[in-house]
Amino acid sequence: MVIGATLADTVPAGPGDLFEATAGMGTVTGWGDNDEGEIDVPAGLHHVVAVAAGWYHSLAVTSAGQVVAWGSSADDLTNVPGGLAGVTAIAAGRLHSLALTVAGTVTAWGSNGFGQARVPAGLGGVTSVSARADHGGNRRRLGQ
Repeated sequence: MVIGATLADTVPAGPGDLFEATAGMGTVTGWGDNDEGEIDVPAGLHHVVAVAAGWYHSLAVTSAGQVVAWGSSADDLTNVPGGLAGVTAIAAGRLHSLALTVAGTVTAWGSNGFGQARVPAGLGGVTSVSARADHGGNRRRLGQ
């Protein structure tokens, strides 16, 4: 997937500061295998600041901090949890997804056959997320 532009590399100070740098945000173009609609970008998707691609699904974060998912609906891959907002980063595994919020919390959804969508209780102060086939990871600030 290609994104037209990304946010600056600085971490915003708080929710009010999160999405001020939206000039030039991009659109998404997908290519490759499309067995489950994973490259069929939803019409009208714009102001995208980040993308992630799983095995059968794709994700985008908009400049408003909302996550958009498309592709296979199996294992709830495209069912972004209600109320999820203020998202700064996303990651897509084979059959699960992770979202990081401006508050440093992680939300996960999709298949949980290996515990990959079960965020550890009390996890906070997270600064980045990553996902692979059947596991996820995070990076936390020192002292957290």
